[in-house]
Amino acid sequence: TSLAARAELAGEMQKPDESERLFTEARAKYRDVSPFPLAWMDFQRASLLERRGDREGAKKYFAEANQILPTYTHASVHLAALETPERAVVILTPLLDSTDDADVLAAMADALRRSGKTADATAMQARAKARYEELLAKYPEAFADHAAAFYLGPNGDVPRALTLAQANEKVRKTEPAIELLLTPAMASSSHDVTCTAARDGAALKYASTAFRANIAPLLAGCGIDAGVK
Repeated sequence: TSLAARAELAGEMQKPDESERLFTEARAKYRDVSPFPLAWMDFQRASLLERRGDREGAKKYFAEANQILPTYTHASVHLAALETPERAVVILTPLLDSTDDADVLAAMADALRRSGKTADATAMQARAKARYEELLAKYPEAFADHAAAFYLGPNGDVPRALTLAQANEKVRKTEPAIELLLTPAMASSSHDVTCTAARDGAALKYASTAFRANIAPLLAGCGIDAGVK
């Protein structure tokens, strides 16, 4: 677990080769029977790969986490998004009997929509929306990012997503949080919010090359020096 934590940190610091080496070493040195640490390692590794745009690599490790621990909802949800709709339904269906996780409901709605089952998808999306709102009422900071991503989906609510993404970015000034905020900000032509988010992105010490390339034109349009701190 120490090696895996170092691997995750290396990935966040944009050191992908070191991150991969440490994840491989961590897995090779694991000597226990519990599936939880292995599934966690695979999920963290897959998440970093997904953020770097390596969909096949991410799919591989999300699939391993799902195979090791089929009830690992976060791994199952991420894997389902990378699978065919038919396969996604197979992965998610067993979870519906054991959890009311809003992300699972939203992922199933997406899988049903992609399968062409519009009526079932609409009903599942309504369940997901109700669950997100219930969770937001109790734990707003914990679920603002997940709910914002949900409201950015098909038949979503961009203004609601923008409000939630702004709340999330206030407590998590990270690359994923800023990316999440920029999407509804630009979709709703919120120039001031877009510029503020781009400025926050430029100030990140550790940001991916792709992220910096993506915000460069936004910074230029806002009249902000890309080297701002």
